[in-house]
Amino acid sequence: MAQRAITAEIRSFLESMRVPCVISTLRPDGQPITSATWYGFIDDDVVVSTPAQRNKARNVRRDARISFIVDTKDMPYRGVAIEGTAEIVEDSDGAIIRAIITRYLGADAASQMQARLDGVGERVILRIRAERVRPWAIEPRPVEGVGAMVQGRSSAAIAVNGNESVGADAPSVSDEASGASDEALSASIANGRTGGPQ
Repeated sequence: MAQRAITAEIRSFLESMRVPCVISTLRPDGQPITSATWYGFIDDDVVVSTPAQRNKARNVRRDARISFIVDTKDMPYRGVAIEGTAEIVEDSDGAIIRAIITRYLGADAASQMQARLDGVGERVILRIRAERVRPWAIEPRPVEGVGAMVQGRSSAAIAVNGNESVGADAPSVSDEASGASDEALSASIANGRTGGPQ
């Protein structure tokens, strides 16, 4: 029987990763379209942000089926694929997208990135409800909760509607930028070269 839940071990793995996820939605003709984007969490669901008029959002409004994958790029390979449905949820105060940005860039750079995104039009949040979860090489291990240390990184949970799990385990700017200066990171954000939410 297919696994249907994002277990503590899978959640811990996903929180530890700082690479974009790859998601696929379905075009009107049934063909998949795939794109990479940043992700975060609401409770035990994965969330992504996308422009309201981009293919991902249009496709989900018509056909909610979606797939999601995150994996390591070095041996031994580890990862998880999730198949399910997505719903569009409100983010009127921008807290969810800010939590996603903070997960990747850290709090100091989040405001600048969010301002850049706000300037290019309305965005929506896709909340992915898992129906099939397929992990590989993710071993069970003790998890002390969302606030636990994950691979040496500290938790930085951000509350959204009373949930403290959105954007958990955010790295510092220096962690994500591999030692890059604040000035270089700011320039990358301003020029849209961070590979952020698409």
